[in-house]
Amino acid sequence: MASLVKGVIMFFNPEKSRVNGYNVEMLNFYLKDKAEDHDPIGNFSCSDVYTYIYACLIGLHKELLPLIPRAINRLNTAILNHEEQWFGSSPASHAMDMHIGLAMAIWLNNGINSLNSWNEARTFYETAVCNEDYCTKSMRAKECLDDYMALCFQSEQYELGIAEFEKYHGVKKISLNRKLPPRDFGYALCLHYSRGEFDAGELFAAGRKMLQSKIEDDWLGYGQSIRAAIWLKIVYWHSENTLTPLEVILKAYENMPNVPRPDFV
Repeated sequence: MASLVKGVIMFFNPEKSRVNGYNVEMLNFYLKDKAEDHDPIGNFSCSDVYTYIYACLIGLHKELLPLIPRAINRLNTAILNHEEQWFGSSPASHAMDMHIGLAMAIWLNNGINSLNSWNEARTFYETAVCNEDYCTKSMRAKECLDDYMALCFQSEQYELGIAEFEKYHGVKKISLNRKLPPRDFGYALCLHYSRGEFDAGELFAAGRKMLQSKIEDDWLGYGQSIRAAIWLKIVYWHSENTLTPLEVILKAYENMPNVPRPDFV
């Protein structure tokens, strides 16, 4: 996932997204098989996952559901063929993105958490983070660490997440009453699952506060649908996995104070 550089406030607008990005012409464009020989199908497929998540948020998930099995098939092929070798400046970050895309597509398709895919993404992150083209030194303890904590949690590598966080921030006392950045919330989750620290109910409430500070602007407002879906999955599905992936994604509307759920969803 490309690290996010935020500018002005830009709230997610489901009505505008549906009209401008998901009209009939655009739906046909998304569904059309555009790939040709030697095209970066892994890159295309990550875009399909991104597109489908937004479709869930604007009531068009049924129309674009075929994107997900297509993405799974193509990402498996692209990973097998080492498509990342085509991406000269930061091949490890592209490999990471493909494994994240595959993990999310598998979960969206059948509600399964692919530990192997998340762990592969985590492993490639450890190479990608050393590349200034992907993550500058100033971002390693902040935005990039946000992503790594999400990867460690979903691959159940809790102690690795704890160690990476403490490498930058030391042994930190976390107050769940505060609005936490994703990395601090991920640290608390890893401590909970590995060492039994914190109360599950208080963690869930802290996760919601974190989502409310990020989803409507920093993430969905800036085209970060996969990142938003990952953290929704972490907060909601991992604490109550009776929810379907669609239900989890639609929980976004319960965490966007300035974006009401539209009637067409």
